[in-house]
Amino acid sequence: MNSFLILHKPVLYQESAQGRIPIEGRFVRSGKTEIAFRVAQYDVTKPLVVDPALEIAYATLFGGSGDETAFGIAVDGGGNAYIAGTTSSAPDFPTLSAAYATYGGGTSDYFVTKFNSTGTALVYSTYLGGSGNETGNPGIIGGIANYTGILAVDPSGNAYVTGYTTSIERIGRNEWIRPPTSRPRIVSRHLLEGSSIHCEAFWSNRFADKIDSV
Repeated sequence: MNSFLILHKPVLYQESAQGRIPIEGRFVRSGKTEIAFRVAQYDVTKPLVVDPALEIAYATLFGGSGDETAFGIAVDGGGNAYIAGTTSSAPDFPTLSAAYATYGGGTSDYFVTKFNSTGTALVYSTYLGGSGNETGNPGIIGGIANYTGILAVDPSGNAYVTGYTTSIERIGRNEWIRPPTSRPRIVSRHLLEGSSIHCEAFWSNRFADKIDSV
């Protein structure tokens, strides 16, 4: 299987008393595993700034006083970003238009958050969890496959989340409730506005089942 790395043309410039002076330049291959810059004439007595043109649309800090780990991100047709993960920030995780505005319990809850297309505001952000633990294991531990969650978004903007929980109480509606066992899995669908959960299912058995996609 072939893999490709596509890089945008870099931005090169020098600062002067008159402002920023653009300098022509581009990427070139200098070996089988090396990439270099080819630069036009410039003033070697002044610093040359090379911006590799990562084109970061936005970057922000997000979370509370505890630990947050994101396990999934998705983007809808309008450019809104959806993030799902785990949080231990019981008192102060940022919530908005939340189906669950308070921490459920245990060592961590799941969260589902939607940012607007510019990353300047939340559309909604909610806890998702009960009195037990909602968590994911990084990789395979002791021969047991990980239960880290998965996030997907449909064309209507509904967010679908899967994961692992030890909580046994009902959350949301239209549930398929599992019997109390040691390794429950959770599937959740959040409506467009994020303030309600359309359906939720639990299931488990004594073996290490996991969900690979949604």
